[in-house]
Amino acid sequence: MTIETQAFVSPQDVIGLRFQCMCGTKMSLPISDGFQAAVLKLQRCPNCSQSWFQGDRDAHFQHMVNLVNALDAIREATKDFKFAVALELVHVPASRAGA
Repeated sequence: MTIETQAFVSPQDVIGLRFQCMCGTKMSLPISDGFQAAVLKLQRCPNCSQSWFQGDRDAHFQHMVNLVNALDAIREATKDFKFAVALELVHVPASRAGA
């Protein structure tokens, strides 16, 4: 017998973005009206102080803003569809660590 697991996420399911520094520190920010300002405050890792962004003109910062704007546009464009649209995620086998 074969068991296959598939994972899908709709644009409406995305409620935040997770940031993970090279040092391993992880933090999530909700996607909301204040997202751009919150990301801009993350110019460096709160743990190791590794620089992430150099201000609002930094290319990495602009890519984050573009990603959130694109998600908003997709949500708006698909809200009246007569069918559901979802992104298929890469299947990653469950870890046995801590099991």
